[in-house]
Amino acid sequence: MPRWYKGFRCGGMTSTILLSRITKYIKLHDLGHFIPLVRVEKHARHGDFYVFLAIESAEIGQMPERVQSIISTLKWLGQPLDHPFSLAEIRKMVGAEHLVNENGPIIPYDQSPKFPSADPFDDVEEATQTPHLPSHDIRTQQYDRLILWMSAIGRGSWLTLQQTWQRLGAPVHAAQMLRHLRLLGHIETSLDRKRWAITPSVVFPITHGVHAGDWVLSGRRDTALLRQLQASVNLVFVPQEYGNGPATIYLRAFDNKQVFDKLKSIDRITIQTEQVGVRLARLLPPLERWKASLEALQGIRPHAYRTKIFNGKTFVEVSFDGKRGLYEFWPLPDHTSKQVDLRPQYMLYFDEDTQRWVRADWYGLRFLARYETGQSCPIQYHATTHQLAVPNGWRWPDLYERALILASGRMPLYRNGWLIYDGISRELIDALRDKLRLEIEELTNA
Repeated sequence: MPRWYKGFRCGGMTSTILLSRITKYIKLHDLGHFIPLVRVEKHARHGDFYVFLAIESAEIGQMPERVQSIISTLKWLGQPLDHPFSLAEIRKMVGAEHLVNENGPIIPYDQSPKFPSADPFDDVEEATQTPHLPSHDIRTQQYDRLILWMSAIGRGSWLTLQQTWQRLGAPVHAAQMLRHLRLLGHIETSLDRKRWAITPSVVFPITHGVHAGDWVLSGRRDTALLRQLQASVNLVFVPQEYGNGPATIYLRAFDNKQVFDKLKSIDRITIQTEQVGVRLARLLPPLERWKASLEALQGIRPHAYRTKIFNGKTFVEVSFDGKRGLYEFWPLPDHTSKQVDLRPQYMLYFDEDTQRWVRADWYGLRFLARYETGQSCPIQYHATTHQLAVPNGWRWPDLYERALILASGRMPLYRNGWLIYDGISRELIDALRDKLRLEIEELTNA
């Protein structure tokens, strides 16, 4: 999502009072994901200075309708400037950023080090992973530290989460990190993924696969809770495959009743006796209803970009003619600039029936593009080992893949172009067969 700055010439109050008023209205009207920060002119004089609101919108210079309707009523904000500004244009005249902090007033933000402003939807497709390496252990530790921090503060903004992840020195793209934590059931995010919240601590059983009989802890996990658990049951920490998330915490005892009885004394935990992956699979909507629930973006102008459409294998350049499909939006060539665009500015799906541009995770949009051409998703299920194989090119939307991952608490293995999920029951597959148009090949030999 592009970020630009709306300028105002202010008067009649100090910059401190103005910032206090701005943050009050941003919080009151829940505009933090549209206006993430404010910049004020350096050495602002009382009654005569400029202020710039950072705006995130589909198009530079086009303020979201909701923001415009509220900002236009704030006469004390001063005289609006007509020209939309980039950071480069105002950098020399403004001071430090003032982030809109969710738990307090606008606060100054230290510019060093610089952090990425990556779009949380800007998924980088994960390449086939290498065998286990020491770096994967380090990555697991980074995730473990991150989730302890997230458990401590409870909720926050996408920007703050990126900054924390960067401070941990993690090499994984921040959008991938967000996706991994969602898949494992540790966090939930807002529709636009600009806010996150840790999920409550939940313990649920594993019923199939190599960890059948164990219980899994998902969601909030602080040190006090882990001490309570260790005093009651045996905790087993198993690193995620390829370091793609915090370690799975399994609770193990002689029998399920022993686990259940001991956990009942810990009031900070919800005990879910039904297998969570199966339960989620039953509750999920058919893919058509999932598509209808996706966030629609306003003001998208395809003809202002080079557009490419996904043809089932790759993206090919086309002139947009209103045809449904998954599109990439690339900036038009700028012969005055030497910069080479390595990635598209947007990746969106056009729903021809409703004339909407919608966005979701990369895998979800790719799955939708194939689904809407009438294709079926081929899968292989091994009834003996309770493993499910999905072609890497058919990876499911996040919401549906989460059901597979919560069946075991484990991220998938990569093997010969397939994603391998453990702990999968036939009941779970049957719950999703018609919703995703699955074509099942069942294997029985070891």
